[in-house]
Amino acid sequence: ITQKVPVAHRYAQLAGNPQLFTVGADKLGGLFVKAGELVDASVARFAKDDVQAVTVAVPGRPPVALTRRKGAPKAAKEEDRQDRWVLDGAPNPVPADAARVDDLLTRLAGFRGAADTDLYNAEPAAKGLDPAAATAVTVTVREKRPEGEAEAPAREYRLLVGRPDLAKGLLPVQRA
Repeated sequence: ITQKVPVAHRYAQLAGNPQLFTVGADKLGGLFVKAGELVDASVARFAKDDVQAVTVAVPGRPPVALTRRKGAPKAAKEEDRQDRWVLDGAPNPVPADAARVDDLLTRLAGFRGAADTDLYNAEPAAKGLDPAAATAVTVTVREKRPEGEAEAPAREYRLLVGRPDLAKGLLPVQRA
């Protein structure tokens, strides 16, 4: 026994072309993407080499500010040619451990979000993020440009980091 299989068709027209086409509806599924699939999962998109400053502010404590100091390309010593991280402090800045700063920047650049843990669609306190008690991390980024071009404008990312849920292995982070 043969059965007729219903096939739905849709009409399509290209911009600037008077022709009208019929296309099987089953072929159109790959053309249209759900909005949730287009969302960037990165909390803040930046390259760690472009970071110029990081400030970590824990409530009730003075903020810790790290600043990248440019190296002098024509310096006699190799160490003076390299960029350095310093802890801004009074009266003099103190050199920071470059490996630890690099680890911090790698982690900050690697924060990824998930739709099921979206703090904008849920009560932040229920997800472990109390904005009043959260640690505020401010990252200042300036993209590198070729020599001779104007300096790129600075971009600032402010992240709120809540208390970690060690049982689930989650750390609530929200871009403020």
